[in-house]
Amino acid sequence: MSFAILSAVLTDRLRRDCAPSHPAIARFAPECRAAVARTCARHSRLGDLAASFPALLHRIAVRAEPCAEAAIVAGEPLKRAAEAAALPMWTRRLPPEAFGGRSPDLPGCVSFDRRIVNVLPANRSAARGWLERVVEAARWGEEDFVIWVAREARLHPHRLPIENLKLAALHAFFSRRPKVLGGELSRESWSPALKPRAALARARDWLKAIEVAVTLGDREFDGWLAPGEVDGFEFVAVATREALVEEAVAMEHCVASYACDIACDAGRIWSVRRGGVRVATLSIEFGEAPYLVISQIKGRRNAPAPDAVWYAARTWLNGQAPARKREVDWDRPLDRKAWIELWKPYWIASGRLPIELPLAPSQQALYALRAPRRRRAPRRRA
Repeated sequence: MSFAILSAVLTDRLRRDCAPSHPAIARFAPECRAAVARTCARHSRLGDLAASFPALLHRIAVRAEPCAEAAIVAGEPLKRAAEAAALPMWTRRLPPEAFGGRSPDLPGCVSFDRRIVNVLPANRSAARGWLERVVEAARWGEEDFVIWVAREARLHPHRLPIENLKLAALHAFFSRRPKVLGGELSRESWSPALKPRAALARARDWLKAIEVAVTLGDREFDGWLAPGEVDGFEFVAVATREALVEEAVAMEHCVASYACDIACDAGRIWSVRRGGVRVATLSIEFGEAPYLVISQIKGRRNAPAPDAVWYAARTWLNGQAPARKREVDWDRPLDRKAWIELWKPYWIASGRLPIELPLAPSQQALYALRAPRRRRAPRRRA
């Protein structure tokens, strides 16, 4: 038999295998439609699931659940077959469009089932994005958070990017536990009343505080210079993680991102104040020359610092700059004690040690939490 004839035979057989015996089969995603069609062809009762319980049909087709399939063929109740497939009954209301090439574990309990049915996807086209977000939320968050995601993703799944849900779920978990380190680092707590944009903004602020905590630990760093006062401006060292976060919050800028520079001895941060009120944030470092230089001075919200602040800072620095250069240790690891103290409550509560939050401190894990923001698409002119 020639290759052309063999290819035609196989193509025809595949077409017949994938031909839907029920109209609802055509509504499944292309990556699982063939498996669903083959499952329906094995027995008429399995084919009936395409209309009565698409989620169960999909689970049997993709995961090959022999116990559930046998229960359906034997005419047992759908609830018993769903239990055999470890599938919660609320999924019976999901349309075929909600399912793709894999069948992940789905949350379910008495209270959850009662709540989730009120926030099911509003239309078929949004069903798959909705379910993907519910699965991701259930993997990382608690019941209230999952229901919130289901509600907010009901009409507009794009407002909750799936890559941001892990961070948002972890923030929701810790913000409700103020006595642990992760809760202490949360300035604003999560609430089911929040809109997605506000919830994600609070989670990102919380992540910045986490990065500072696990980078600096509970150590106190010398400021390289002595505090002083010039022309009424006071220079106060920002030498601990608490002080760094406090400076970032008070001045509303990104000075917290300098935690790595402090830990690696690449730079130091000083707060410039007048009459006890913060007016600017000063960054110093060793440049090419063997003495300290001012890398930048920023006011509130990164506004340019006044000339008077620059003059006072130069005068203060030049009067005491040490004539030696510090060795920079860019490979300095994260603080293990702070890392374990941070994530331990979550590990215990969830009963697992996710590979994304390993026992050993990991810069890659922090980077994975820092999901990129999505830019808005430009508006089209009429």
